[in-house]
Amino acid sequence: MNNYPKISIVTPSYNQGQFLEDTILSVLGQFYPNLEYFIYDACSTDNSVDIIKKYENQITYWVSEKDNGQADAINKGFKRSTGDILMWLNSDDMLMPNVLNFIAKQYLINGEGIYFGNCIHFEEVNNRVITNGSNVVNNFNSIPLELVDIVIQPSSFWSKSVWDKIGELNINCHYGFDWEWFL
Repeated sequence: MNNYPKISIVTPSYNQGQFLEDTILSVLGQFYPNLEYFIYDACSTDNSVDIIKKYENQITYWVSEKDNGQADAINKGFKRSTGDILMWLNSDDMLMPNVLNFIAKQYLINGEGIYFGNCIHFEEVNNRVITNGSNVVNNFNSIPLELVDIVIQPSSFWSKSVWDKIGELNINCHYGFDWEWFL
């Protein structure tokens, strides 16, 4: 692929030091050549800032400041972004290998829109890691989005034009703002 569309990723974080480095490495480890990466930390009191500083020369912009919640931090990041494709990745989520190249190719083939897919979920139960997958495409075709939030946010991307048309996340909605935005 010769023409790499710019991808902008925003990571909101607050006291997620135990997960944050894996999140950062999952983004930087994509080795995607046209990436903007923003981290908005909400004045964490754990080791989050030290972790961010460890990678700051590979991060487009980061800040540790008070905000009005996760949606506010994400909105701030997207205001600063210049990418053709956008997504946010929470500080306890990770990207699968090569997903940015895959999304870029889909964007070049299909153009503007929302791209979403499956996700692997990890959960610790009794000191064991349990995994399960999702079938978002099947669910999307059989369950109305108005009834169930079937779009899994960490495996969704959209073009800048979609963000501009729909607008920012609702900062007054602290838990379901992604579902509200997708609706």
